[in-house]
Amino acid sequence: MEARGQGRRARVELTLKEKVSVLEYAKHHPDHGSRQIAKAFDCGKTQIQSILKSRDAIVKDFQECCPSSRKRKRESALNDAVYNWFSLARQRGVPVTGPMLQNEALKIAVAMGESEFKASNGWLENFKKRRGIAQFTISGEAASVPDELVDSWKERLSELLLGCDDTEVWNVDETACFFRALPNKTLGQKKQKCSGGKQSKERITVVHFASAAGEKLPPVIIGRSEKPRCFKSVRDIRRPCGIPYYSNSKAWMTRDIWKKMLTAWNAELERCGKKVVLLADNAPTHDPSLKLSNVTIIFLPKNATSRVQPLDAGIIKNFKVMYRRLLLQHVLALIDQTTLSASEIAKSVDLLTAIRFVKRAWNDVQRSTIRNCFRSSGAIPKQEEDVDPFEGLEDDAENDESELQGLIDKISPEIVSGAEYAAFDDDVETCYTIEGDDWKEKLRVAAIENLAKRSTLQEKEVVSDAEEEEEDDETERSQIDSWGHALFVAMNLQMFANERKNEEVSEAAFELSTRIKEAKLKSIVSTKQAKIDQYFQKND
Repeated sequence: MEARGQGRRARVELTLKEKVSVLEYAKHHPDHGSRQIAKAFDCGKTQIQSILKSRDAIVKDFQECCPSSRKRKRESALNDAVYNWFSLARQRGVPVTGPMLQNEALKIAVAMGESEFKASNGWLENFKKRRGIAQFTISGEAASVPDELVDSWKERLSELLLGCDDTEVWNVDETACFFRALPNKTLGQKKQKCSGGKQSKERITVVHFASAAGEKLPPVIIGRSEKPRCFKSVRDIRRPCGIPYYSNSKAWMTRDIWKKMLTAWNAELERCGKKVVLLADNAPTHDPSLKLSNVTIIFLPKNATSRVQPLDAGIIKNFKVMYRRLLLQHVLALIDQTTLSASEIAKSVDLLTAIRFVKRAWNDVQRSTIRNCFRSSGAIPKQEEDVDPFEGLEDDAENDESELQGLIDKISPEIVSGAEYAAFDDDVETCYTIEGDDWKEKLRVAAIENLAKRSTLQEKEVVSDAEEEEEDDETERSQIDSWGHALFVAMNLQMFANERKNEEVSEAAFELSTRIKEAKLKSIVSTKQAKIDQYFQKND
């Protein structure tokens, strides 16, 4: 070892097992270059580069050298048992998610004596490929919903909506959103149930309201922290950027939030003298006992929301395409102006910025898209004659996804498609759910756990806030030190846009300059008032 530090460095040839470790290290540290990996394994950079280039050959050699034929047979039997469980679940109409299957696979493995088995995301993806499983879904696969049920529901719904116009028919639904996620090979990790830890810190739940006329309410955001540090400049932390904000330890919809959200909307409708019909799915947190004066809630048939819920027909998908487009535009715009990597820039996106992205993305969803989705799901009170309910819907989606794909290719080409990137967190739960015949036992266990956790819930919330503050401290501070400096930057931005003949940016910069001038004058007035007050206090 001493000789290695004297004179020329002695060549260290890694073993086959160590080479596999290098590949695993590179997989879990995508931001590390060859030099950093070489330092971690105490070998030369050239050898690391050679290993990374020969990945497939090294993995093949390692698999052939391992005496694991017996192990492969046991894994095959385990996979067969898991697939049998999956088939029985689908036959009974139980919606199966990826995390649910991983959890059941672990239980089956224990029952079969395979204590070393790990139901990793890699195992899940391979299992899906080998067994020809296209995707998992919480609300049930569209193909599994009988056409008779859909047709029957649409007929019944048209009767329920008799006398309503398009502005009086609304739909509400929640979706999970990992607001910092970039398109990369680790997207599968985000599909795990988020009961805590870093994954849940990077997710929010977004609630959408839309009408058959194409109208939209501001989205509702549910986060983890009650008072995020990034909200310190916000006047009302309950409505950052004019967006209603709620919080709990898991960023999930709850019955309490459902009640507060709808009660607030009902009060607005009362003031306007308007009554509406609200279509909602049968999520456990959507309290059927809630009675409102101006909102009549109609619950959609169970396990059929993928076919009859307008927001699931393409509206939420379009929103996610718009959101991820904004995120990638943000990353690409900054990547040439800083030494940070794409993932580091994405990590700097705080909750307030994410809320601004959500607001803009929701605004970008077109009225025509919303109307088409209501029409295709049969939720238009009076269908127009000779109108194809799917006309324009697929074309709009393809155009938006094509633009998103162009941005993805600039960051990580051939890693993931635009459709996959937009939809990767669709299966993430937004509330507590109970599946299977043993729901009574599950509910009993959950009740006991909640009782035990109740005493420490407040402490956990404080920890959550502290963790988020620590994370926010890592973000870069503004280099603008005064309102005057800010005005100078805004006016220069306007000049730059004029030189480039970009009227849209020029007008936005002019509006920004005007707002900064108003803020600067207010600051001057308040400063002078403070000095006057101090003067009179001294002379009293």
